[in-house]
Amino acid sequence: MYQKKRKYEIFAIACILGMVMYIAGNKWSSQAQAADYQKHMAQEILRFHVIANSDSEEDQTLKMKVKEGVVSYVSTLTQVGDDLESTKYIISLYMEEIKKEAQRIIEQEGYSYEVEVELTESYFPVKSYGEAVFPAGVYQALKIEIGKAEGKNWWCVLYPNLCFVDSAYGVLEEDQKEMLKEVLTEEEYESIFQADSEDIKISFKLFSGKE
Repeated sequence: MYQKKRKYEIFAIACILGMVMYIAGNKWSSQAQAADYQKHMAQEILRFHVIANSDSEEDQTLKMKVKEGVVSYVSTLTQVGDDLESTKYIISLYMEEIKKEAQRIIEQEGYSYEVEVELTESYFPVKSYGEAVFPAGVYQALKIEIGKAEGKNWWCVLYPNLCFVDSAYGVLEEDQKEMLKEVLTEEEYESIFQADSEDIKISFKLFSGKE
């Protein structure tokens, strides 16, 4: 009787171990695929990254005003939005003007913070734009640092322009979806609309960083 019970215990343990290995294998496969998607997306889109002077309510409010003003200004530049390379090229030509616009807004609001603007690469956490969820990772970005740049960050996708859809409850317009279809593969496009944000956070745990 003891031996029979022992066999059942060994069989149960073997089944549990098998299930754990199967789940771990699927999770690793999912993470690897997600990482591949993110790396390709990073070459096809341009993000926008604004860092506030501090986490004070005033500095956070100022950050959003700078964001809104710069996004509005960039959207008026000729050829911005035609494709990624022309967008980056035009932005690079107008970097000084973009900096002046950010500085103008800061001074208009009564602050004397210095501002730094650059085209660079930055880490971005998981982010929702309407029903689309973009994975965490390093992306090309137009980055603005206000003052000491020690406050919370603000992120969006500048190309294709999703900067005005920053709520998890927002809805992407059809033309925005079409732009995403043009720059992403079919698999990547489907992944950002089918993924749950919590699942994405788990899948992209390898890209941990400060939010």
